[in-house]
Amino acid sequence: MQSEQKKEFLLTGAYYAVLAAALYLFLRYLLWWLLPFLLAFAAARAMEPVILLLRRTVHFKRGFSAALLTLFLLFLLGGLLSLLLSALFTEATAFLTQLPTLLDALPALTGGLLDRLRAYGALCPDWLRELLTAELSDWAAYGSTALAGLASRALALLGSMAAAVPALVLFAATTLLAVFFLAASYPTLCAAAKRRLSPRAQQRLRFWRDGVTHSLTRWLRAQAILCSLTFCQLLAGFWLLGERYSLLAAFLITLVDALPVFGTEKMQERPVVIGAGPAGLVAALELARYGYRPLLLERGKKIAERVDDVQRFWKKGEFDPESNVQFGEGGAGTFSDGKLTTRVNDPVMNDILKLFVEAGAPEEILWEQKPHVGTDRLRAMVAGLNKMIADLGGEIRFNTRAAGFIIEDNAVKGVITQTGEKIYAPVVILACGHSARDTYAMLAENKIAAEAKAFAIGVRIEHPQELIDRAQYGEFAGHPKLGAADYAVVWHDPESTRTAYSFCMCPGGQVVGAASENGGVVVNGMSMYKRDSGIANSALVVNVSPEDFGHNPLDGVEFQRRWERLAFKCGGEKFYAPAQNFKTFLSGSAPSAESIVKASCLPGITACDLNMVLPDYVTATLRGGIKAFGQRLAGFDDGGALLTGVETRTSAPLRIIRGSDKQSVSHRGLYPCGEGAGYAGGIMSAALDGYHVARAVMERFAPL
Repeated sequence: MQSEQKKEFLLTGAYYAVLAAALYLFLRYLLWWLLPFLLAFAAARAMEPVILLLRRTVHFKRGFSAALLTLFLLFLLGGLLSLLLSALFTEATAFLTQLPTLLDALPALTGGLLDRLRAYGALCPDWLRELLTAELSDWAAYGSTALAGLASRALALLGSMAAAVPALVLFAATTLLAVFFLAASYPTLCAAAKRRLSPRAQQRLRFWRDGVTHSLTRWLRAQAILCSLTFCQLLAGFWLLGERYSLLAAFLITLVDALPVFGTEKMQERPVVIGAGPAGLVAALELARYGYRPLLLERGKKIAERVDDVQRFWKKGEFDPESNVQFGEGGAGTFSDGKLTTRVNDPVMNDILKLFVEAGAPEEILWEQKPHVGTDRLRAMVAGLNKMIADLGGEIRFNTRAAGFIIEDNAVKGVITQTGEKIYAPVVILACGHSARDTYAMLAENKIAAEAKAFAIGVRIEHPQELIDRAQYGEFAGHPKLGAADYAVVWHDPESTRTAYSFCMCPGGQVVGAASENGGVVVNGMSMYKRDSGIANSALVVNVSPEDFGHNPLDGVEFQRRWERLAFKCGGEKFYAPAQNFKTFLSGSAPSAESIVKASCLPGITACDLNMVLPDYVTATLRGGIKAFGQRLAGFDDGGALLTGVETRTSAPLRIIRGSDKQSVSHRGLYPCGEGAGYAGGIMSAALDGYHVARAVMERFAPL
């Protein structure tokens, strides 16, 4: 055994020695010759999305698009950049030439400071005055000599750079030619290279692409944008002030400002992420990319097992409190329309969309105005994100619920699972969903700062998709390229000042039961990617606030629970949802569930007076809102439209308070995140919040 270990050690040592030698030889002898082609490949890869866009929108051929972008690059480098560098070179030369003259004034300045020290000598001890006088004189002399030497060396360097201009021109020309040929043949070259790699080599290549290259590219792009903005602001400011060396000063300050700042705290254990919804998955993936090896805890099951449990619930009413529409891999959004829209204007959004495509989402989400993946495609995407985390060194544990925290001196030091296992961690990212009520109760027990917040409750309304298409598209309804129409409607009640509005609209979808507790009924909507069910449904909800249910953090939870339990009772206590057509809902007559659509809600519905399962002010606002919406969308207020309740999980009923560093204001080490923490309202916004929370952790801690 010892001989085998010794042999393995020697082979590993030899492998790394050869690798180090090869790297040295490459950097020493080959880098300069290969650098134009490496830069050209990076440029061709960066051009690829633009080439695809030009082919898709204006139908340019790949070769023509590559030539057009190469010419643009030539203009950028040969025009603007050349002018900028020429002006910068001129200013630097003038400054360094004049620097000795400026240094001649340094003794006079030092003398003035020494005179001031002597004038105020009575205010400080003799030893301090003598020490300051001696040190200031020494540093002035040293600084003058050092700066003069630095100036002469810098001038010599600028002279050598001027002599190298022909070589740089040749370098730039070679790079531009390589850019054109690589961009014109990029897909062919990638496919040919992929065919020549073994599956294992392809996996390693994906690892480096995902974990290093992609992250480095995003960092460089972000730095380029920030540096450009900083440089332009500084240049404009110095120019307005009449600074002679404005270009040089702006460049040097921007260069210093661009130096990266990394977290320095050492992690003794890996970070823990709670919840495998979009926020938790993206946070864990971002940490995994940079070597933090996160541990992701999910109370529910893997996506395939979870789908089986949900289907069993919809068909037979068999409910699993730990594996349902709300709990499990992918979070509550797994059983939805899979919308990827958000009101948040975040430059990271495009990167998140690319990440989703890489994980299995359809490519169209990169350019669609209202991207969606549908519940069927979303499940594949979730599984893809899981695999990416594992490939990058992260770990996901299913059927593992965070039942408590390890807390020391008001700092979270780890997690206690439902089995009593203690998992120590310097960072705990809490990305539970907004239905994790037992987690909310645990937070309250530990006095973690939280506050009640407003949300909305109501019903889901169903129409024939054809009706909505006609209302939105008119004579073009049914055109195959238009797809199933959606809508977004809002109505403000002038008397009550409440608002009725649509939420989570699902074209060509269905209504589904979405309970997360025994004894309660909740409804939600979902659509497949094709949106071809023939039924349109949307939540119609009314805003409620702490003034309606109380200001304690858990009061909103109890408010939701009250109406869900009433719905469960009215539905027959078998998870059937109470339903009523709009005609009887409006008139107050005997409730009927007869409608212009076949009720899609699973497990089923029961005709019921919706006034019994919702507050009076909610039902009154809904009646006024639906009539108002009928004036905007023809047929929307048809008496046969079906209303199904109750929709109570529009957003979290509380907010876990965090500071600017994304940590809990009451307990350091805890990072509330996503929808469940009260900082997001959909798949995309939750994913964005997960990304930024992971970045906040990385700013504080160094990788493992």
